[in-house]
Amino acid sequence: MLQTGIHNTSEIGRLKRVLLHRPGPELENLMPEYLERLLFDDIPYLREAQREHDAFAACLRQQGVEVVYLADLAAESLVNSEVRQAFIREFLDEANLREERLRDRGHAVIVAAEGAGQHLLEHNAGTDASGNPVLGEIADLLRKEIHRYLNDRGMEHSIKYIDPSYIIRSVPANANDKVYCGFLGQYAVHAAMAGRTDMVVAKLQDRYVHLPLELVTRTRRKLNIYSDLWRAVLESTGQGMLKGMLPPE
Repeated sequence: MLQTGIHNTSEIGRLKRVLLHRPGPELENLMPEYLERLLFDDIPYLREAQREHDAFAACLRQQGVEVVYLADLAAESLVNSEVRQAFIREFLDEANLREERLRDRGHAVIVAAEGAGQHLLEHNAGTDASGNPVLGEIADLLRKEIHRYLNDRGMEHSIKYIDPSYIIRSVPANANDKVYCGFLGQYAVHAAMAGRTDMVVAKLQDRYVHLPLELVTRTRRKLNIYSDLWRAVLESTGQGMLKGMLPPE
């Protein structure tokens, strides 16, 4: 008879221990097209989801149930350097970053979600100017491990890192922004995997296209700061005329 390490033989016994995962930044990466498959009716509000989760966990503890968090178990297991290195190697393998593929194609694209791998990094209890928790930077660890991985195999390389997390926005993103940015990201990855460079993704006549940078930067667009459009921007963002915006008198 097959024996497994984790199993449940009773549906009516007293619950003694439960494994939970507290909702994190992964909720904010949900796209509308994934909701039905993941059994969501709408994109959850992260702070509310965390509040409800904390209340649920507190109820379990009040009933004498031991609450164990997946992130804590992972962090404890990754204290060992050999285990941590094995985890990074598995991550690279799942990202299809293999030596044969790199030698054949000469490039690879890796996308890491904001907030990923926090259990591998030192905990930071600080917050940014908006009150959001300051997350550890998994990219620094990935860069180091990818660099070591390629050096060990004698492969010359150049790592390019793009962090879109804190690109300045004047207003909070809404659902339409998330969908649009999601498609831009997908088409950018498709272009990179096809070996295209010196181009940007744009939407023209309801179709996503790849435009050469030379064409995009051929002329400089100018904005009339006295136009209705710019005044609407100032009103919606609450900002005033920036220093140096107006021409000298």
